[in-house]
Amino acid sequence: MIEIWLGTLTYPDWPSWIRPPLLVAIALWALGLYWGFSPINDRMVERLTQWLRFDREAALSSVISLLGFLGVAIAIVYLTQISLGGSWAVSWGVIVCMWGGVYELGRRDSASRAARQDQEAQD
Repeated sequence: MIEIWLGTLTYPDWPSWIRPPLLVAIALWALGLYWGFSPINDRMVERLTQWLRFDREAALSSVISLLGFLGVAIAIVYLTQISLGGSWAVSWGVIVCMWGGVYELGRRDSASRAARQDQEAQD
């Protein structure tokens, strides 16, 4: 049971590994890793699309590539909870998510800037 300002919040009688803070930590880590390693993800999607030769292969490849990041996120959250404690997995997940987002924005900005410079050089 967790006490909040307006009352109490009780978790259903779920197994210990299905707690909301744990799921939030896994989601944050997976998203941060997905953004932070987006060039690797792009290559994974491209190779999976070539390997899966049927309709809607790009969408399926994208979903399959997410499973790798979820697996790594689960391992990192597990190790973080063992070594540092429960709340640190969420805290570090937020930091990794911000880092990945800033990296992805910078990567896209530099790619668009390079494309503009190439366009200007051709004109």
